[in-house]
Amino acid sequence: VAGDGQWLSVEDAQVRCSDVFDHSTLIEKAWCRLRAKAGYTAHPLFLLPREFTLVDAQKSFEMCLGRPVEKKAFRRRLLDADILSEHGICEHWQGRGPKPMAYTLDVEKASRYIFPRALT
Repeated sequence: VAGDGQWLSVEDAQVRCSDVFDHSTLIEKAWCRLRAKAGYTAHPLFLLPREFTLVDAQKSFEMCLGRPVEKKAFRRRLLDADILSEHGICEHWQGRGPKPMAYTLDVEKASRYIFPRALT
């Protein structure tokens, strides 16, 4: 059982795995594949906790794509995809202003979803 797992940047993971078989190469290939799929699938949402906000979702896509996405268009496309369920007000929100809505991912729908156009 791997109870001491942790999140690492792709670069840190490659450095730690550089001497272990071909793990560094596998990490690079996985990262490139995720970056490519982030433009047309919901895959970056699978990196989020069970409950998340639209801000969290946008940050996940931007991290995977390596660039910003336009907020209004992104939110509209994500909500129109019908892969999210409202879960109530987000209680863990640390930002300013009113607490945003929390969402959960419909894993079955999201795993098969493809955006009609690539995210720009």
